[in-house]
Amino acid sequence: MRNSELTDTIYRVFYRPNDNPLETFYLPTLAASVHYDRSAGYFRSSALAAAAAGVVRLIHNQGTMRLLVGAELSEKDVAAIKAGYDQREAIARAMLAQLPDAETLRLDGTLKQRLDALTWMVANGTLDIKVVLPSEIR
Repeated sequence: MRNSELTDTIYRVFYRPNDNPLETFYLPTLAASVHYDRSAGYFRSSALAAAAAGVVRLIHNQGTMRLLVGAELSEKDVAAIKAGYDQREAIARAMLAQLPDAETLRLDGTLKQRLDALTWMVANGTLDIKVVLPSEIR
């Protein structure tokens, strides 16, 4: 089962850029997970595209991703996230079969596809994003 993949893996305490953390940590961990929670100072839809192989397997595991991010979002990312939440009620579970496979998302990383994937994940309830605003903006 997936949980054994996570518990049997030996993780490093630190991952440096030379360790290629995307390939050695994030992709295999996302692929074996059913929940992913993360706090980050910023968010870009390109991060989902980079991790597409792991994210697609997380989705096929009927997993969820929750992100708590800083307020540095691009206008296009904000629009895609809002569109996803607006569509969430209208999305049927049957759309899971329509999700592009990992290779399609990874090889064809155009902005439109990244934003469409972001919108789909939010709309389907696979991804929740909370944006933290500095106290002077609230």
